[in-house]
Amino acid sequence: IELDAGWNIPPGVDYSLEVDGDYRFDPQRFPNAKEMIKEMHAAGQRVILHVAPLVMGRRTRSYAAGMKDCVTRVKGQETNYLDPRLAKTHEFLLAAWEGMFRDYDIDGLWYDFLEVAGGIDPPPAGMAVVCRDPDEAYTLLLEKLALQARREKSDALIIMRRGSANHNAKRFCTHVWPMDTPQDYNMNRRDVVYLKTLGQGVLTHACCTSWAISESDLNVSRQMASVVLAGVPAFSVKLAESPATHNEIIRQWLAFYEKHKRPLVQGEMTPLLPTPASAAVRIEAPDEAFFGLFEAAPGVLPLTRPVRRVTIVNAFSNQIAGRLEGVDGTWRAERFDHRWQPLGSRALKSEDGGVTLHERSDGACFSVVLTRE
Repeated sequence: IELDAGWNIPPGVDYSLEVDGDYRFDPQRFPNAKEMIKEMHAAGQRVILHVAPLVMGRRTRSYAAGMKDCVTRVKGQETNYLDPRLAKTHEFLLAAWEGMFRDYDIDGLWYDFLEVAGGIDPPPAGMAVVCRDPDEAYTLLLEKLALQARREKSDALIIMRRGSANHNAKRFCTHVWPMDTPQDYNMNRRDVVYLKTLGQGVLTHACCTSWAISESDLNVSRQMASVVLAGVPAFSVKLAESPATHNEIIRQWLAFYEKHKRPLVQGEMTPLLPTPASAAVRIEAPDEAFFGLFEAAPGVLPLTRPVRRVTIVNAFSNQIAGRLEGVDGTWRAERFDHRWQPLGSRALKSEDGGVTLHERSDGACFSVVLTRE
């Protein structure tokens, strides 16, 4: 569970860079934050906080207490960003990181606004400097913060947005977040496919997807299908105000994810079409495979390794017509609607190294699960 921007500012204050830069829960908004997080842990959840490590707003307690001396300036004009070259910046943030993990027992941090203003003035005279090059100082600061987080919690999550996860910063995060595309599930998923090319060892998922409460059940299912097959599912919805049908769809797709999360997250994702690469994807794990058809439905769905179960999610059209290649033997094909309610099943026999698929549904979002018999 991510506590997004605002956990550290008073109720009624709109979020902006002017008010971010303190690293304590606001006592009016969260009068007993530690107990709240303890309850979340008891429910099996992990808790992360949104932070903006380089932001120092003029309306924060920290700014007034002396951190105003550490903001960068461009041609003499203050910015809202701390100077990563200054030793005082490093000391302040390292102490803040220690405090958040020790005092609240959080599980990780989501970094936002990791920018360093271009063309900044030299450091103020008389202030201790860690490194005079802003980019080198930025990288060194991120390394220190990652080490501090892991000293406090060895499995701490460090999440960065794609624009901040450059090749230097990538070494200091566990998780990469796409850019903001919360209501466009196709653009959302395209960003994830792009992020997969950054390399092994870093998790990713779609941007916290969201939709209007007036959205159709079918499109909510498409959103959930997209984020579930993109990685760790993330969504931002007021469940108490959400229609019951939407909540049931969320519940069913999360149940599917929980059942298959290891192969979904750790499997190898491969685009099946060149343009866009996220139109149709395959995820292969040692004993299970998944196909996600979102903007096209290829006539041939190829497997490169033997598996005992294949799940085909069609969020593009109301039919699957073609061949599943790379399988042999007899298979049981079960169809499910967009809410994962069963629609029927039948037996399929392989021929010439594949099975022919002719599956239909009333709605343009349904799934077929094939299990080897």
